Formats: sequence, structure tokens, C-alpha cells
Amino acid sequence: MAGRTLGAEPAEVRHANGNEYRVIDAGSYTARMARDVHDVTMADGTVWTVGQPIGWHGVPAAWRGVSQ
Repeated sequence: MAGRTLGAEPAEVRHANGNEYRVIDAGSYTARMARDVHDVTMADGTVWTVGQPIGWHGVPAAWRGVSQ
């Protein structure tokens, strides 16, 4: 399934509206094949790329690195 990003990234990040995203590796197949990909500013002010991984029903993911 999903791995963690490099460094000291959290396992999950939260948007100001309460939505939570599972953090995955930006270079993973899961991130590359995600649908509805867009950038989101989280509650702490950091910007993450988020999307819906194929097969992860109702579990959105977030990653940083490749496109930034």
C-alpha cells in the first residue's frame, strides 16, 4: 500500500476544513496514478499535492516532492 515520504513527514495531514489525507511517497506508483490531483494548503500552511489513489475507496492521499 502507501509508504511514507522521505524525511520526517507526518503519517497524515489535515486541511483546515477537517479533511485528513494519508501521506504517501511522491514518486510512488500510487501517487502517479491518483485521480483528481490538485494542490491544497493544509491547516498548518504547508502546500501538498492531493489526490484519490485508484482502489483506495474514500481514502485520499497527499504527497510532496516530485512536482514542487
